[in-house]
Amino acid sequence: MRAGPLLEQAQKETGARREAAIRDAMKRALDDLIGERLMDLELRSLNVDVGDAEVDLAIEDVKKNNNITDPAVFEQALTSQGFTLATYRDFMKKQLAKVKLLGDAVRSVAASASVAETV
Repeated sequence: MRAGPLLEQAQKETGARREAAIRDAMKRALDDLIGERLMDLELRSLNVDVGDAEVDLAIEDVKKNNNITDPAVFEQALTSQGFTLATYRDFMKKQLAKVKLLGDAVRSVAASASVAETV
């Protein structure tokens, strides 16, 4: 989560509550940014890659799940959420990469547990 929505909420507060809400929003945004960077480093170190075809399929699934058949309606929905089609594709690519990374980690732990049980 970025600071924008939290900062908008903080602006509605007054006095010390406002200052605390702004500090909290900035801390959460920084924590999120650090987490993203660490995840990016891990994805690169493990060569986790997501192809354009995978992103296309994921976007088609989103459209289908939201009963959107008109590309203009989809782009309007993206705009209302603060995305362009290009930024949404980037967002989806990162999310799919994270899912792959987590899936690999779960399979690794499960394999380790299976080996430990047989020993």
